[in-house]
Amino acid sequence: MVKKIVGIVLLLLVVGVVSSILYIRQNPLAVFTTVERSTLAKAQFQKKQVSAGAGSLVYWEKGTGPALVFVHGAGDQAGTWSKVAPSFATSYRVIIPDLAGHGESDPKSGPISIGDEVKGLETLLTELKVQKAILVGNSMGAWVSIFYAYQHPESVDRLVLVNGGPYSINASYHLMPADREEARSVMSSLQDPGSPAIPNFVLDDIVRRSHAGPIGRLTQVSQEQFTLDGKLASMKTPADILWGQADRMLGMQYAERLQAELPASRLTVLPRCGHIPQRECPIALTAKLTDILQQAAPLAKPTMQTEAPGTTGTIKERPAK
Repeated sequence: MVKKIVGIVLLLLVVGVVSSILYIRQNPLAVFTTVERSTLAKAQFQKKQVSAGAGSLVYWEKGTGPALVFVHGAGDQAGTWSKVAPSFATSYRVIIPDLAGHGESDPKSGPISIGDEVKGLETLLTELKVQKAILVGNSMGAWVSIFYAYQHPESVDRLVLVNGGPYSINASYHLMPADREEARSVMSSLQDPGSPAIPNFVLDDIVRRSHAGPIGRLTQVSQEQFTLDGKLASMKTPADILWGQADRMLGMQYAERLQAELPASRLTVLPRCGHIPQRECPIALTAKLTDILQQAAPLAKPTMQTEAPGTTGTIKERPAK
């Protein structure tokens, strides 16, 4: 009888292990998301929500002091910052939202726009009575952050743009890989060549989720009205540009353009890091971000007036990198 019971228990354990392995292989991104969000919870971040226009907006919060808001990229969620944000909760009031249509935030279906993401961020900061914030945005999160600062300069103390910005790009290939090989090519462009290769079953899940998830919903509407090409000269908010050098989707030329066009900006490079440094190299990102926030915000670039016979012009000096 005892042997029979032991045999049944062992069988159940085997079935449980096999089922878990199958689930992980079929849903690796969901499992990874759960682990990241559990890491935030273990770091004593509190998950909360506020009412927004499309329903509820979920966010994580910990700490007191100046508001430091981490803003994730397209198709991502608050857990992406789980290895970075805890280091700042001793000095700042750290706030990490799931942007509209991402993570656990509404809306759960239908098209979403950058305007929806900006409006959700505005609602969150208003509800939390944040009068002035430091915004740290990655990829689309950098776009959302700078667009919010463009609309509400009085509400943003400074920006940190991590491998992202508000320029028009042809991103349909990058956002919506059609198959495993295309996903492999896309992910390779986002990582440093020395980083571990992504397994095939994860690439397959990326293909599925990019079409059915928030990324697919973002491509259902034109985002052109939310780009800021040729408009950054009027930006008053100081911006640090923190760039993973190995990013080949938005290369160094994108970062250098931001630095040239933003009146008060500074470029810091992360060697051997790609498009999503908070996952690929969180220790290096945390160290650089700590250094940046301990420094004064970048000042507006000085200008020199030069006159030639019959002409008048203004030359903008760029600070040494």
